[in-house]
Amino acid sequence: MSLNVAVKKPKPNDGWKVGPMKHPWLRKLSDIRADSPSRRDGVAYTQEVSLKQDGCDFMHDVLEKLIFQIPKKGNKELEACKTLFHSILCTAAVFFHRFFSVHSVSRFNVLHIATVCLFVASKSLAYRMSLNVFSFILFVHKYSRMPKEAEKDDMRDILILLEQSVIQTLGFDFNVVLPHSFVLNIIKDLEKQSNVNCKSTAKKAYFLATEIILVTDWSIRYAPQDIAVACVELAIDPEFRSHFVQELDDIYFATKISLNYEELRTMVSEVRENRLFDLSKLEEGSHFTFKRQIKVKLAPRVLKLIRQVV
Repeated sequence: MSLNVAVKKPKPNDGWKVGPMKHPWLRKLSDIRADSPSRRDGVAYTQEVSLKQDGCDFMHDVLEKLIFQIPKKGNKELEACKTLFHSILCTAAVFFHRFFSVHSVSRFNVLHIATVCLFVASKSLAYRMSLNVFSFILFVHKYSRMPKEAEKDDMRDILILLEQSVIQTLGFDFNVVLPHSFVLNIIKDLEKQSNVNCKSTAKKAYFLATEIILVTDWSIRYAPQDIAVACVELAIDPEFRSHFVQELDDIYFATKISLNYEELRTMVSEVRENRLFDLSKLEEGSHFTFKRQIKVKLAPRVLKLIRQVV
């Protein structure tokens, strides 16, 4: 079996870098809409976003099932993974979005790439999950039956080849800075300056930081601290915000965001005006209520089959 994949790494003039990024992954929305690998293949921006959301929905459901819904008594690694859920999922999603900033969504099965990105992310965070588990889940999801031995091997071989392509495309750039730590620091500083308990805001903003990475392409458009500020703005109570305008502005400035007020307002409006998201459900902290349309999800019969072997 062979896989002929031409890898085009990002060039310095294609975007810009922040933090420990090795390659210039960040680009403006206007550039992404006008010229990208998917656009060159005739795929509209909205269609590309929808397909990538399918892949991220799948990653979320698979990781959630592996950690929270499939019993593994005595598995200490499973307990450790609970604390890494957001990190593994978001890192995988960033890898996924970076991959498709270099390749067209029309040339790869998004669920295959999503599966590989989950596997690579788990390894990069020093939590090793067997590739056999991921290949089995992918096969059962696609065909709703147990695979034969030869089919297991074929699916695993496909994922191994795709893993090589993902790693080459990423240029071994596994350093992903997520917005979550910035969210917590902003809330901590806000509590100090306002003398108000902001635990509820912190919970909503932290959850939103994960959701934003999953359901938007912000991870290849904005720096993590910019995403964090937008998440806090979306999560904070408007009345509370009005009483601490200067304090929040000072905190945002200290976070070293690269946005001006208009750019921040554009980010916030992009989420508020998108009917796909239900901001009234932020308090629940559930991907499957916040995102109103879930198209790719493991069926109950699939989960039953997975439980037999995982």
